[in-house]
Amino acid sequence: MLAANDCDLEPVAYEFFTQTFILYEEEIVDTKAQITALHLIIGTLERISIFGVENRDTFTRKTTWYSAKLLKKPDQCRSVYACSHLFWTDGQDGIMGGERLYSQVLCFGGEKCVRDQ
Repeated sequence: MLAANDCDLEPVAYEFFTQTFILYEEEIVDTKAQITALHLIIGTLERISIFGVENRDTFTRKTTWYSAKLLKKPDQCRSVYACSHLFWTDGQDGIMGGERLYSQVLCFGGEKCVRDQ
């Protein structure tokens, strides 16, 4: 994944992330393994910078959605908190991080936007 980032191969990185989510949905059933997998996904998304705004938003929202679906509330809180860092950007898309995060938290609170993803 990081090699695709270094070589500027967004389609390859996109496919890797898509396959990651497919594996998460179909193969990982143990709660502890789900938490570990989500934190690995979150860490990778934080480090990778190849994605455009739309693709990054898609993966960030999907990761947040999976975090919100964990069984135990403490696990949900920790994972969603970790996802909050993914919404904080350097303003590259014209929206400052705090505004983006605030809008997602409001959306997440009502569960309309996250659930529809």
